Amino acid sequence: MQMTTAINFSAVPEQLQSRLQWVLWQSIARDGKPTKMPVTVFRRPASSTNPETWADFESVVTTFDESADSGIGFVFSADDPFIGIDLDGCRDPQSGELQPWAQKVVDDFGTYAEVSPSGTGVKLWAISQTQLPKGRKTELPLPNLYGKAPGIEVYSQGRYFAVTGYTLPGHERITDCTAQVDRFLAVHWPEAPKPSEPQHEWRSDDAVVERARKYLAKIPGAVSGQRGHDATFHAACVLTQGFELTKSQAMGVLAEWNASCDPPWTDIELEHKVDDAAKQSGERGYLRNAKPERWEQLTAEYSITGNRAPSQASPSPSRTFAGVPAADIWHLASEPVRWLVRDVVSADQPTIFGAKQKSLKTTLLTDLAVSLASGLPWLNRFEIPAKQRVLFITGEASQVAAIRKIQRAADWRNLTADDIGDTIRVEALNFPTLPSLDDCLQIQKAVREYSITVVILDPLYMGLQGVNTTNLTEVGPAMRNFMECCRPAEVIIAHHVKKTASFDDAPNLEDLSQAGIAEFAGNYWLMGRMSEYTGDGRHELAIRYGGRDEQFGLLKLDFDERNWTADFTSLIDHRQFQQQSAENQKVVDMKQRIVRALGRSPDGLSESKLAEACSTKAVRPVFQMAVEELESSEFLEALPEFKSGRKTCLGYRIRPELNKDNSVRTTVRTAVLLSEFNTDAPPL
Repeated sequence: MQMTTAINFSAVPEQLQSRLQWVLWQSIARDGKPTKMPVTVFRRPASSTNPETWADFESVVTTFDESADSGIGFVFSADDPFIGIDLDGCRDPQSGELQPWAQKVVDDFGTYAEVSPSGTGVKLWAISQTQLPKGRKTELPLPNLYGKAPGIEVYSQGRYFAVTGYTLPGHERITDCTAQVDRFLAVHWPEAPKPSEPQHEWRSDDAVVERARKYLAKIPGAVSGQRGHDATFHAACVLTQGFELTKSQAMGVLAEWNASCDPPWTDIELEHKVDDAAKQSGERGYLRNAKPERWEQLTAEYSITGNRAPSQASPSPSRTFAGVPAADIWHLASEPVRWLVRDVVSADQPTIFGAKQKSLKTTLLTDLAVSLASGLPWLNRFEIPAKQRVLFITGEASQVAAIRKIQRAADWRNLTADDIGDTIRVEALNFPTLPSLDDCLQIQKAVREYSITVVILDPLYMGLQGVNTTNLTEVGPAMRNFMECCRPAEVIIAHHVKKTASFDDAPNLEDLSQAGIAEFAGNYWLMGRMSEYTGDGRHELAIRYGGRDEQFGLLKLDFDERNWTADFTSLIDHRQFQQQSAENQKVVDMKQRIVRALGRSPDGLSESKLAEACSTKAVRPVFQMAVEELESSEFLEALPEFKSGRKTCLGYRIRPELNKDNSVRTTVRTAVLLSEFNTDAPPL
């Protein structure tokens, strides 16, 4: 079913525009069907139960891009007075005519109503004192006329509606429909308890399910290739054991959280995880039965992936290693790569920024931070697809030194302090220890409180206190835990390469010092010096970059730190040019030898005697090339009938008119003049 991206922003009621409850959404395939996945204004997965992933109306309108997004959406919350009614499969997309059953609902409510993105449904927003901790959904026993079965959904929290702004005439304003809502619910769900009756018991089913939703919203969504199974299985254990939810309750909550996973799991996969989690042994009800005064403490202690109940051993699911059918995940191969830096640094992968000491590592990281925050190209070359919010944690510079570099990078782009604002946060006073749970929790708190999307840590070694850095099994988990706590933000980590790494070349991954770092690098940017630094602010660097999304490059960077300018050439082209220059210089040297030898023999020398005089035993091709160039420049004269003793052979002499004063010095100077070469490197 085709979904439209056309939106009539101006028609959206002010009652909704004024709320901080907006998201973007993108159409993705799930189980072969199009699904509306909510995302933040930073294009990260959003959650209908996590207000930290929502934004104001103006931000989503400004950020909305038809090439990347399918639409915008409004999230229903327990803190607002609204309730939403979704009528599916009721509208003829060609004529706009509603089916009688849907027209009756629209007329009875008389509130704001608009056309759904598919064009085959209608959504209503109403004010109601009746609130639903759990939504309602049912299919109607009516024919499927427009490609989607007729059905009804009602929500007041924990869901979002895609918004088009294409209003049904006469239904432009949201009105109070409490009575209509109660009648509507009684007709379609007569067996359900009256939703407007408040439930104060915090251990009631509705209250526990809602707490489980809020709890799970604090756990970052699982990401493929980054222990996604462990994260999802942990979430299932929390629901089935910690909150003691039934399978149907757990599936409902887990399905909401699944929208933040990348990519989302199929319903069958989620069901397997819930079933496996329910079979685990250990304490149960430790979250369901906890008194309200302990909720905040428990959330802080157990919301990070991998932490379980105090007396519960880490559950290990019964694993079959059977995998999933390739056809079920075939669509993932065609999904476009999400880039932080176009064709250089991909999202959802940890990035290692490696270099020897004094190789501009912190300087270029600073420039990257300003580029990410402003959306302007990095080093005036690499495109930044979307603006980010950056937390720059540095142990390499003081706060003053750090902000001076940021200011210089901003000045180069004609950006002011107001332009940067709070899109970059600088932490230069404290440096986290990666194995410390307290430090990682503080970073997690900062990421969520300030909507950070990229965390830059410079340098790594300062965060590995207490870790045996020669042991892969200690370094890997420490870095993994740090990355988990930074989610949903991306991670860029600065690190050193070994002192033994070759000079005048770009380092390789194996040149990274300490164990486990190369294996951790989903993206890498590695730099080496091509020449000694002379203190003039100019740096000649060899760069190798690449990653798991099949990006790769070899570049030579000339960076002028005083003027903050960057010039790139291909490192391969530079090497070829250097090789060619060396070959050219050999020819120049040989020309000078030839001229000197012939300057001492004005009447000429045979080819063999000339070669012997120039010591060409190992460089005969260079001799031949030098002779040919001198001859073609009309400096050298070939003598086919040259007499050498009793033999007649090929000989050479300097043209008499050039050597009439028999001055070797003049001859050599002329030869050098004729042998100049342009040594400027070709542009990339």
